[in-house]
Amino acid sequence: MDARSALLTGPLYYRADNKARKKQKGAAGVEAVLVLPVIMTLFYAIVTYGLIFYTQYLFNHIGSEALRRSVSYVNESCLIDGQDEGCDDTALKQQLHQQVESLLDDFLTDPDSIFGQPRSEALSVTILPGDCCVLQFSYNYQEHPFIPPLLPVPAVISSRASLQL
Repeated sequence: MDARSALLTGPLYYRADNKARKKQKGAAGVEAVLVLPVIMTLFYAIVTYGLIFYTQYLFNHIGSEALRRSVSYVNESCLIDGQDEGCDDTALKQQLHQQVESLLDDFLTDPDSIFGQPRSEALSVTILPGDCCVLQFSYNYQEHPFIPPLLPVPAVISSRASLQL
C-alpha cells in the first residue's frame, strides 16, 4: 500500500470527512428556504397568467364563432342598396345574443357561472353600434378574480370580435 492510499483510508481522513459533513448539516434546509419561494411564485404566475390568457382566448373564440354562425341572418338587400325600409339590425343582434349564450353554455361546465363567479355579474357581452357587428366581452377580474391576485393583473379582461361585410 502506498502512502497516498494510506492517507485516504486512515483515521485522519474519516475525521476530516465528518467535520466537513457537520459543517454542511442544515445547508439543504437553508437552500430550500431560499429557493422555494421563488419556485412557488413562478408557479403561481404561470397559473394566474395562464388562466387570464385562456379566458381572453375563450372570449375571442366565442365571439368569432357567434359572428360566423350569425352571418346567415344578414339581410343582403340592406347591404346592397341600404335604402330598404325593412333594414333593421335588431334581428341580427338577437341572433348574435342567442349564439353567444349557446356557445357560453357549450364551453362552460356550469352555464350560470364563469370560473366560479356568477356569470351575470362578472361577464358583460356588448354588441357595439356601427358597421355590422362588433362583439365585446368584458370580465371584471378585479371584483371576480379566479385566484387571489398577488401579482399585477388587469382589472378587466376584455376581448373584441368583429365581422365586416
